[in-house]
Parts: sequence; structure tokens; C-alpha cells
Amino acid sequence: MLVCMVVSVPIGVAAAIYLEEFAPQNILTHFIEVCINNLASIPSILFGLLGLGKMDIKKNIKKVLIRWCIILLALVAVFFWKRQAITESLGEIKKIPWWLNVLMAIFAVANLFAVGYMNSRMTRGSEEAFCAEEENASVKKNKNQEKKYPVTFMRGVVCAFFCEFYRLLTLGVATGLAQIYYYKRHGIDAGRGTGICLVQYTVQKMAIGILGLISFVILLLGGQKEVAKESGWILLAILAYLIVIAVLMAISMSEKVMKLALKLLSLLLKKRPEKLEEYSGQIRAFNQEGRVVYRDRKKIIMVFLSSFIKQICWYMVPAVMLYYTNHMNILLTLAMMSVVLLVSGVMLAPAGVGTFEYCFSLLFKPLVGVATISAVILYRFYTWIIPFFLGGIIVAYFHVPKNDKKDSQKISA
Repeated sequence: MLVCMVVSVPIGVAAAIYLEEFAPQNILTHFIEVCINNLASIPSILFGLLGLGKMDIKKNIKKVLIRWCIILLALVAVFFWKRQAITESLGEIKKIPWWLNVLMAIFAVANLFAVGYMNSRMTRGSEEAFCAEEENASVKKNKNQEKKYPVTFMRGVVCAFFCEFYRLLTLGVATGLAQIYYYKRHGIDAGRGTGICLVQYTVQKMAIGILGLISFVILLLGGQKEVAKESGWILLAILAYLIVIAVLMAISMSEKVMKLALKLLSLLLKKRPEKLEEYSGQIRAFNQEGRVVYRDRKKIIMVFLSSFIKQICWYMVPAVMLYYTNHMNILLTLAMMSVVLLVSGVMLAPAGVGTFEYCFSLLFKPLVGVATISAVILYRFYTWIIPFFLGGIIVAYFHVPKNDKKDSQKISA
């Protein structure tokens, strides 16, 4: 402890004096100041909670506990620091008419219908490829629609709500597991379900990246001051985002890249064979499903379009609210939301909590002032809370699938 104090205090004081009095204002110093502010704003107990990662408890439970502790403590801190602004925002929210709330709810639910279509379309392609590989071609012809397409459109919508319940409950830890579980309940094995989820995740990331990149260029050329001011950071985020997408695409499309990824993974997880086996299986399923999906141009185009529709429905929630309260152009809001989602997607945080709010405030506050907080609260309410409660009803109702009930009745008879 004494050695740490002797070393850290002089370095910290000297760095603070240099940054405040002598350092030039550029991207590097701005990045360092942001990091310092983030560290100063987080209670030290949160760093202690991260030490739970070394404790021998169940993986998913551990992650959920850590994330919820971080989120709750951060919410308490934000509430005390911004109490007056939040109180004013809640007062503004009360003045919003009922029809506008209904409209925002419609956009939030429409987003999940787009996800439902993606779920149905992705599994349909998987089943067609599976049937094509069967030895007897007549098996494919004789299969009824229910067998060929186990996840219909309505089942895909139910799956979307089902996953939304677990997304908020576990802060993103078990979203993919919930989707794989639902697929398995409808006749898709866990390996294929894992591949479908990973390919679908990649397509959605690509949709966010394309919308964000196009919107950034349009806003920059249009002379949007807030975007131009933060253009350096946004460009770095876009570059990082493109690298992630390129890596995911390469693994899902190329067998050579997949083998290279498996070799790197074996070096990193040499001392953890159980994790190596788990992740290797996921990468192989990702590659297998990706090569099937990307060969079907019609399907991939439809999945892309539904991903774009999903994002637009999300972005419309704050867009209609800001148009009503501040007369902000809807197209401008959609473009800036695209940039916000792209940049916040690069930053690491539990389920994106905190990073989205930070990026949203950075770009929108100079334009709409205190309405920024109202827009964030309503966005989280309609894209998190409403789907969570609707998903909870579905989870409770479909906890025991009908097929299982029929099988149990036959066994008992």
C-alpha cells in the first residue's frame, strides 16, 4: 500500500497538472479526460464487484449479479447527481398526450414483429438446407409445412418477446440462450440454433453499421455541428465497428478463417479445455450456418431489410417524441440515432446501459436541452420495459409447450 501511494501520487499530480496547464487539446487528451471522468464517477465498490469474476460460482448467475449491481448503483448515483433535471423531465413526460404514448408503443412492438420475421426466415432457410442434404428427396416433399418451418412468423414473434424478457432480466447474458432454447423446443437442435443466432447477430450488426455510416456521412456533409465536433471519435468507433463486422463475416463465410480462429482460440484457452470445446463448437456452428445463409441471396436480402425496419422502429420512439416536444426534424433524429447506436455499440457496458445514454446526451443535448433526458427515459421504457412485461406474459403462458403436454398425456394414458 505504501509503495503504491509513493509511486501513484506524484505521477497522478504531475499528470493532472500537465493535462490542465500544458497539454494540447486533441483527440488523445480528450480521450484521457473522458477516461478520468468515468473513473472518478464510478464508486470504488464497483471495481470490487468485478473481483467476483474470480469466485467459483455459476457463470451466468455471476454475470447477472455483477451487471445488476453495477446498473443499480449507477442509477442511484445518476439520480442523486441529476435529481432536478430528472424531476423536470418526469414532469414533461406527464404532459405528453396519450396518443403519442400509443404511437411510441406501436413502434416498439413493430420492432419485435420485424425480429419475429427474421427468426422465421432464418430458421426456414436452415430447415431447407437440412432437408436438401437428406438422402431421400421424397422426405423433403412429404414434410408438411409445420415440419419444414418449425418457427412460423407468429412463433418468431413469440420468440422475440420471449427473448426480450430474458434480455432485461439478465441484462443481455441469457438472450442468446433463450433464443436457442426456444428453437430447440420447436425442433431445431442446439448446434444449429447457435449458428442461426450468431448469423442473425452478425446481420443485425451489419444493419446498424450501414445505417450509422450512411447517416454519419450525410450529417457531416450537411454541416451538423454536433456530429462534426465529435467526428474524430465517431470515425474511430466506425473503424472499430467495421473491423468487428469484417471478422464476424470472415469467420462465418470462410472455412480457412474459421480454422485460423480455432487455432488462436486453442492458444488462448489452452488451460481451459471445457471453454475451448464450448467456443469451438459455437464457431463451427456459426461457420456452417453462415455458409448456408449467405448462399441464399433472396433470404439474406429479406433478413437485411427486416433488420433495417427493426432499427428504424427503434429510432422512431424518440423521434416522434422530440418532434412533438421540440419540433425536431424526424429524419434528423433518425440519422443521429443511427450514429448513436453505432458508437455506443462499440463501447463495453452491460446491455449497452450507460453508453447509449452518454452518446445520446452528447449529440442531442445541444439541440433539445432537458428533453434529452425525457427522450432517453421513454426510449428505455418502450424498448425495454414494455417488451419485458409482454415477454413475461408469454414466458408464463408458454412455459410448458403444447407438444410436451400432449406427449405427457400419451405417456400417462
